[in-house]
Amino acid sequence: MKNKKLIIFSCIFAALLLFIFLAFTAQKSKNWLVNKIDAKIENKLSIELDQIKLELKKTNLQLGLIRSEKDENFIINKIYFNKKNSMDRPFGYVEEYKNELIFVHGNGNIYFGKKEKKLHETKFFIKDSNIKKFFIFDSEKDSYFNNSVRDIYIFKDNIYVVYIDKIKIKDEYMTTTNVVKSSINKNNLNFKKIFALKERYPESIVHAGGKLQHYSDDTFILAIPDNGYLDGVNSDNFAVGKTVLFKDNDKIYEYKVFTKGHRNPQGLFNDKKNNLIFLTEHGPAGGDEINILKKNLNYGWPKASYGQADQKTFKNHMANGFEEPVHFWENNPAVSEITKVSKFYNSANDCYFISSLSGASEFFGNHIYVMCGDSSKKFNIKDKIYIGDRIRDIAYIQSHNVVIVVLEASGSLGVISK
Repeated sequence: MKNKKLIIFSCIFAALLLFIFLAFTAQKSKNWLVNKIDAKIENKLSIELDQIKLELKKTNLQLGLIRSEKDENFIINKIYFNKKNSMDRPFGYVEEYKNELIFVHGNGNIYFGKKEKKLHETKFFIKDSNIKKFFIFDSEKDSYFNNSVRDIYIFKDNIYVVYIDKIKIKDEYMTTTNVVKSSINKNNLNFKKIFALKERYPESIVHAGGKLQHYSDDTFILAIPDNGYLDGVNSDNFAVGKTVLFKDNDKIYEYKVFTKGHRNPQGLFNDKKNNLIFLTEHGPAGGDEINILKKNLNYGWPKASYGQADQKTFKNHMANGFEEPVHFWENNPAVSEITKVSKFYNSANDCYFISSLSGASEFFGNHIYVMCGDSSKKFNIKDKIYIGDRIRDIAYIQSHNVVIVVLEASGSLGVISK
């Protein structure tokens, strides 16, 4: 009788434990299911909210209003150069010279405009020049081939133009990076070649061109893409994938290597006040970078990249003997130019605007990224400003405290004011 009671008690106890276990499991499953549903709903709501934000930004842009992620407010007005349905690329580059703005179209047309009090009311006219004698045009090619200009730079009373030089060998165009210069005068611009590379690469490679800044005295710094020739990037026998120093003299083929390990430079800015040289460059799939250039350092490419490259790469640059980028993106915005904006952006530190080309969403591309810091601190991306267009170039006009962006899809200059 005692054993029978014990068996009954054990069965009841086991049933109770089973009930508790099943109840706990059911609750856990219910919680998991609820969390899963909540996560899906939250994710869907987040996507829908982001889409609403994006549409609101687009609507504001149509009204000429811009608000950054950190609630900085700006106004944008446009000066149109191209109202075609097709997009020119690269569309062009802008600089200021004394009381004038200079815009150079990718095809070599050079426009001058006297600055108006309201900068967006500036009227431009084409300046006569001989620059197109350096270019090859092919009616069977698209604008990316025929628009040879890749950068402009104003120094003292001279305008410098970086362009892709082409020659046809048999049935294939071969390209290289050249720089021409003209003094700025009232009548016309007479360009002459001041820098050229002897090495040439197939035109089908899209990493070509260069970016230019003044370095010191009569010396300039030029950033040259890898031109698809990876074996040449770390070789002293080639200029590809490097920044080089050259003098503005008659020795057009002479240069000295400044840095190595670059893939496809898109922006270059020499901040002489802080003794910092910034370079922006495209990575492969991911891995767009901002670098601070220091003489004789190697920035990794093609051995180190935070993007997904065709060849095997390391992500950690420093651990493998290369210089780490100041900032990199996992999803490429296709960064383009970088410039210092002084008093334009509200910050205690120095700030720089970095423009970007690709992407139709507000997550990457079509933005200006705001990077702030100083020489003793780490630079950080502090803010971003949605522009809704491919931004090929960017310049800060100190006399009017405005920023000008070259907008590729709309064929216009955007004048951004506060």
